Amino acid sequence: MATGPLVPFFAAVPDVTVHLLASLKQPLPQPLGGLALIDTGATRTVIQADIPARLALHPVGTTLVHSASNANVPCDEYLIKIVIQTAAIDVRVVAMTLQGQAIQCLIGRDVLSLGVLVYTGPTNAFSFSL
Repeated sequence: MATGPLVPFFAAVPDVTVHLLASLKQPLPQPLGGLALIDTGATRTVIQADIPARLALHPVGTTLVHSASNANVPCDEYLIKIVIQTAAIDVRVVAMTLQGQAIQCLIGRDVLSLGVLVYTGPTNAFSFSL
């Protein structure tokens, strides 16, 4: 069974937090690694709900999320650095529980729109560059 385009990624504190912690001479939380699913059906990038707390991040907003199985689910938003391959981008993501999946992130069109994605379905091969 094909699982779709999976890519290793890291979640880290965004640049603004790096500068703030440096000015306060406080240590940076270590980046967290995992697997991300490239999801062209997702409008926004979503991270596993526990990642922001593990990075000591605070919400920057809330949004209502609509999925195939739920509507109007309130979720916190966080500014976070997503690192894929050698590219890093600070992006406002949605945090929610990704149950029953071996992934920690859905890369949505907000990030995909900044790069080039080529996906060959029959072989489950893809390339993505930012």
